[in-house]
Amino acid sequence: GVVMYCLMCGYPPFFGESDAEILAKVRVGYFYFNASDWKQVSEAAKNLIRNLLKVNQTDRSTAKQALFDEWITRKASMWRAPFKLRYVDNMRMFGPMHKLKKATLTIMAAQLDEEYTGPLIETFMCLDESGEGTISAEEMKEGLIKSGVPQEEIPEDLDHLAKQVDGNGSGELTISEFVASTLDPRIYTNEEFCWAAFRIFDRNCDGKIGVKELRDTMTNGTFNDMPPREQKLVQEENVALLDEVDEDGDGEVDFAEFMHMMLGTTKKREVNKKQRTHEEKVAGAALLAEAARDRGIDILELMKERGGLTLALAEASARVAAEKAAQLKKEEAEKAAEAEERMKALQAELAAAREAANAAKYHHGEATTSAPASAAMASPRSEATAATAAVATAPMRSAATNATHTNEEQAVTTSVPAAQKKGPTTPTASTNAEAKPNYKKLASSTDKDKKEK
Repeated sequence: GVVMYCLMCGYPPFFGESDAEILAKVRVGYFYFNASDWKQVSEAAKNLIRNLLKVNQTDRSTAKQALFDEWITRKASMWRAPFKLRYVDNMRMFGPMHKLKKATLTIMAAQLDEEYTGPLIETFMCLDESGEGTISAEEMKEGLIKSGVPQEEIPEDLDHLAKQVDGNGSGELTISEFVASTLDPRIYTNEEFCWAAFRIFDRNCDGKIGVKELRDTMTNGTFNDMPPREQKLVQEENVALLDEVDEDGDGEVDFAEFMHMMLGTTKKREVNKKQRTHEEKVAGAALLAEAARDRGIDILELMKERGGLTLALAEASARVAAEKAAQLKKEEAEKAAEAEERMKALQAELAAAREAANAAKYHHGEATTSAPASAAMASPRSEATAATAAVATAPMRSAATNATHTNEEQAVTTSVPAAQKKGPTTPTASTNAEAKPNYKKLASSTDKDKKEK
């Protein structure tokens, strides 16, 4: 009430020679409208001031009642801050922005002087006809109509824009969201304003924004009060946000990288964009080459038939074929190297098997010279069995077996007495009886050999 009174006439409603006199008039609530100063002011305006300057709080008008007073709705509403289509275009650019950039614009909107944000705030107040502090897509549409925008020029995606700009999922925009989303790009790309916003993120003033600083700024210092599961999600989200802007991969964002984000020239994003474009071209070229192959024609002929395709697809297709050929060649070289290594390993195993067989033959030769005839017939078999178990390959098994049989024949020839050589070839009962004790010696000598080996 006092502010409105001053705006209407230029001086306060309560005045006196001293502070005590002024306060006494305030307590009483006495004031009047000087006729010479108030003759051009309507009675509706005077009634609003009277309602706002009542001493009793229960009788005094609230802010909402004053906003919907007759004088405000009929007189003050004659002037409206225009809702320009340029604001809608800025909102459309704001929607797909990086989340960190959106947070930076919100900080800027709260820190900038009124000369930059004043018109946006006035527009929001005019759009918010309900006085609830939020505006909907329908209110924005009505604001464009009242601002003189033709019906056919009103964007059809206002509902979609409102959902993109809305940060809390309510479907309506607060004044901070509206101002941040409608800021002029020339303002938020100004280096001075960006530096002021950067310093808010850079809490330890080291010239870089780390994950912890970003996390604390984005959560307004409430991170430690969150449940552990929510803390983990917030931490991962902030790491991902920082990684999208961190160009040199040091885990922090300096001011140069921050400015690249604000200007929309982040090198990392350009690299990702080029990679996506290359992948799309390669995929399209592969499909085109497959279609040409199915029809049995050259890819250039297929491109001529389809008309709208460029030579870039043919070049991409050739690159795809070259890459595939190089990949196949590399895989074949790797397989050949692997086969060569396996061959060397097999050769080493064969050499070891030969050495084991030779050692077994040498050991067997020493044993046959001292053993009886019957032991000489059985002992080489036990040695041959041990040797063949040590040999890993089939050829070496047959070699060891042949060597064993040869040694057996030699051992029999050298061990049989001369009388048996002159006698009949068929063994007699006495010969068999004499051979039995030799088999017992054979068993004992075989066990002894096993233990020694």
